[in-house]
Amino acid sequence: MGTVQAAEEVSTQTITFEDGTTANILVDNASTRVVEAKDDSNIYIATNDKQTNNITIETYDLERNLLSTEVLDGNQIPTEENDYNLDNLPFEEIQISEEDILFENVMPLAAQSNYKLLQTVNLQEAYGYWIYSTNQGEIWMIKLRTGEMKSTFYKGDNKTHFNDFKRSVDNFMASKNQLVAKVGTGILTTIATLYLVPEPVWTKIVATLITIVGAAIAYAECKAMFDAYSNSRLYYSRVVQ
Repeated sequence: MGTVQAAEEVSTQTITFEDGTTANILVDNASTRVVEAKDDSNIYIATNDKQTNNITIETYDLERNLLSTEVLDGNQIPTEENDYNLDNLPFEEIQISEEDILFENVMPLAAQSNYKLLQTVNLQEAYGYWIYSTNQGEIWMIKLRTGEMKSTFYKGDNKTHFNDFKRSVDNFMASKNQLVAKVGTGILTTIATLYLVPEPVWTKIVATLITIVGAAIAYAECKAMFDAYSNSRLYYSRVVQ
């Protein structure tokens, strides 16, 4: 006689979202949740080990040949957004050259120039915008992900592109904040890992996040974040240094 597995240990459920994306919850029990999602190019299987909080993401081709495996450490402490506060630094009047207007030079320069941070909105200092005032006008620095950044004066056609980028970041962060309010800050590291990559894949994102949160939340906030980040990538490409 074959072994019958308890119904509460395995749950198979197919979810179809408004955009046509389909995800299958293959396993959902006290220790594990496994979700599979498929697009025109790949199959993604995400496994959340609820005991260790680690998530394993396997990428297959459409013939189910394993292409890659990655593990997200769910115990990594998320880094909160950093609101650089330069108000107490000893600013002095100096001239700023175009060559100085580089993201990596801003913090050292801030301590010896009249750079003053007006506003920043960012995710773990890896994605967002930083707006500085100087004696020569505003300098905007935008960051798409670690190692991908631009900075220049706020003028000309770049004004429109900067504003568009800022709006997309604000939209992303608003949806992120709604998600964090529902599930906690522990999801921040997963968000950064999934979204802040050269080519974010919605199918992979939705498979992974459904192992953590409910499908409705995964689609509402997480799809809004994906759309906002896609817009950020477009507007970032239009900014000329």
